[in-house]
Amino acid sequence: IELLNDYIDYETQNNGDTSLSLIDPLMSLGIAHLWHKSPLLEGQREFRDRVRRFGGDRQTRTKAVRDGRYKALKQFDRAVTIADIHQEKLPQLGADIRFESAKFLYEKGIEQDQAIRYLQQAHQRYAKQLATTDARVILTAYWLGQALKMTADYDNSNRFFKKVIDGYAEAGFASNDKAVEAYMAMIENYEITKQTDAATELLKALARIQPWFKVRERLPAFQPELTINVSGEEQFAQARFELQINPEGRVTSADVLAFSGNEALIPAITASMLQRRYVPKFKKGEFQSSVTEATVTIR
Repeated sequence: IELLNDYIDYETQNNGDTSLSLIDPLMSLGIAHLWHKSPLLEGQREFRDRVRRFGGDRQTRTKAVRDGRYKALKQFDRAVTIADIHQEKLPQLGADIRFESAKFLYEKGIEQDQAIRYLQQAHQRYAKQLATTDARVILTAYWLGQALKMTADYDNSNRFFKKVIDGYAEAGFASNDKAVEAYMAMIENYEITKQTDAATELLKALARIQPWFKVRERLPAFQPELTINVSGEEQFAQARFELQINPEGRVTSADVLAFSGNEALIPAITASMLQRRYVPKFKKGEFQSSVTEATVTIR
């Protein structure tokens, strides 16, 4: 951090405070502040381990973390401002810097509101300047979908995931991994909001573009959270199920093939299995029933 600050001061003195040569060190300095003083996610072990270096009471340590975040955002904003000054010469640079800044914030799970603002601004700029099939248009839409999903803004999340799916389809890559991830995320969003018919349509659309051998290897498109109301010592269970899946991707039966642990948990685990959604089998132009196995471990 000290070396980067010295280099930024040197570049500013020699080339001015709006020089393009400042953008890379400013971005690096912002990232350094995130790594040095910010947790991956507050409350996780990484948070506790990292803040110990600052000593003092909890309030002092928390202030140090917030200070690191503030300084990181300050560097990102300065890099964005410089890029915007040079917009006429480099029209996409501002969007590029916003996109990179947003990804760093999103990956750390912090400053989500600022990350979403950066992503929205980047996507709007790309969409005005580039084709809908351009990777930058598609990827900013993908990240926006993920970021909005984390804030439970499911309608807007789906809107951007739809752009990802349509962009790859128009480019001739409908089964691209990112497109498949967008399908899966939308299916989960619809199931969470109890729009199961909409989820079914997406499951069928996904089945049409994926070969059956890939579908068989995939994890469920949706699985609900399993809530267990027993004490810690009684929570262990491991179960293997045979699941019957109908042509709409719904689990119609869940038979226990093997089980160990607290048998009182079997009804709750079985109920969870029956709420899962899978991509249905699609062969010879028809949706068909299928069978799969699933293993669940609770500790």
